[in-house]
Amino acid sequence: MLKPNGRIIVMDVYNRGAKPEEWIPTDDCEEKELFDKVWAAASDNPNSRIKRYEDRTEKYAAYLAAQGFHNVSIDAMATVNYAPDFHNVEEEMARAQINDDRISELSSVEKAYKMAPKALSESEYHSLVDMINRRYDKKIKQYESGERNWEFRVATTVFISGTK
Repeated sequence: MLKPNGRIIVMDVYNRGAKPEEWIPTDDCEEKELFDKVWAAASDNPNSRIKRYEDRTEKYAAYLAAQGFHNVSIDAMATVNYAPDFHNVEEEMARAQINDDRISELSSVEKAYKMAPKALSESEYHSLVDMINRRYDKKIKQYESGERNWEFRVATTVFISGTK
């Protein structure tokens, strides 16, 4: 509930770049089949019925205007949050960026498995975790040997505000 002349701010954060969500396995990743299997089952869990909104920033502005907000404004900020192969990213940060993606994928799989424990056998789950770790171990070795993939991500944060 906003007070008269109260201000609302909606933040929309999304990644852009060569692979916007690097940690989500693509068709060429050996773990994709098991990852998709566990997430398909987890999405059927009644506890995962989080309401989803259309991912189009301009829709937020239109929604605010339709709800009686005025002085609807937009601002944005962009940061490069993943670029391990680039010269201006220090070695420690490059490794951390690669391992952040590893943690994101492992956390995602663990969450899905807890939501749908019968989706995978215990051995399939451990196999999936092993495949994920092998993929990121390989990325670290490639980085250390000087093999560059030139992947990057830019996180854009859009701020839409309005006054009631």
